Amino acid sequence: MCLYCQSYSFRMTGSGAESHQRLSSVVMTVAAVLEGIMEGEPLVNSLAPGVEQAVCPNAVAAVVAHQCPARYNLREGSAASEGGCLMTFEWMKHGDNRRFVSEIREKLKASRADVFIFLGAGLSYGVGRGRVLFEFEEYDDGYRFPSWPLLIRRMKERVERLSEFQEYGDVVKRFFKEQSPLDCAELFREKVGIANYYEFLRDQFASQPGDIDRLTKSHWELAKLPVDTMFTTNFDELIETGLRSRGHNVRVSSTPKEFVGHRRELNDVHLVKMNGSINQPSTTVLCRMDFAAARRERSEMLSHLSHELRSCTFVFVGFSLSDPNFVMIHDEARLATNDDMPVRYLVQGRADPVKESYLRSMGVNTITLGWWEELPEFLSAINPEN
Repeated sequence: MCLYCQSYSFRMTGSGAESHQRLSSVVMTVAAVLEGIMEGEPLVNSLAPGVEQAVCPNAVAAVVAHQCPARYNLREGSAASEGGCLMTFEWMKHGDNRRFVSEIREKLKASRADVFIFLGAGLSYGVGRGRVLFEFEEYDDGYRFPSWPLLIRRMKERVERLSEFQEYGDVVKRFFKEQSPLDCAELFREKVGIANYYEFLRDQFASQPGDIDRLTKSHWELAKLPVDTMFTTNFDELIETGLRSRGHNVRVSSTPKEFVGHRRELNDVHLVKMNGSINQPSTTVLCRMDFAAARRERSEMLSHLSHELRSCTFVFVGFSLSDPNFVMIHDEARLATNDDMPVRYLVQGRADPVKESYLRSMGVNTITLGWWEELPEFLSAINPEN
């Protein structure tokens, strides 16, 4: 079946040379898969709860890696543990992945209050499309929940269509290429007006009926984790939807007032939305002036994050550590503790030795997956209850 579930039963056919020649780009890869490179059941299926993507993962992965064997069988899926022992997924053999996963499991087992999950756009991106193209900015499928670069690209295309800039297409392209995303978003908001800006954000991130049925397997595995607090920079409401569907009583803090009130409550999961929420568009933090204002208006949130960074373990999932206010807080915490902070872990979708070396110098350990579609395996693997 061409679904991300507990077992797989299809095969990929065709000459590796022919496949490589025909599938010269990621976009063509997906198109070719949809047209029928695979044999077996239909390649595109209606998304159901717990399904990670609609396109066969192994077909896309094989072609993207330019490895198209004449006959390629997927392994059967497996649970994260068996008989209390951590099982080995293929990605766990990379570097220190297995040790890092074991450390996180032990920390979660010891105290759910001392481990924090920090979630970025990589989690939401998979809804409705899978995460195969998460790091390929040149392809825009038009779906909701874009990555940060894709969101800025969509802003650029809107600005290019404005009458005052139609004769200056190259200038607009240069601005969006050379300036920071914060400045690009600032320009976009100023040119389209605040009402159109909020409408644009709603088009990208607002909830729709049936979203609970579109949640990825990663969302379901995340909802099973024994943690008290999660942080996110995401605007959408997918995380809280997944948590509530598992019976959690979720406290969502997307404003300073909500955060102060919810800190006094002790029940279940606290989701701290550092950059606001799309159900209150005026709370979203995206443009340069938003981040400047947030340092004052969201000082309670930021101070809390700073304190927890100095005393607790953080696991960053789908988050690049590039959020301006987070970078400031993280750097201040490192200086205040003379770099003597609890261990931090970051999950990445593919090996990047340069980035790994840089993060290691900051005291952040990287866990490298084979590709982003293995994120559910990671979330299941770190859960001590599995």
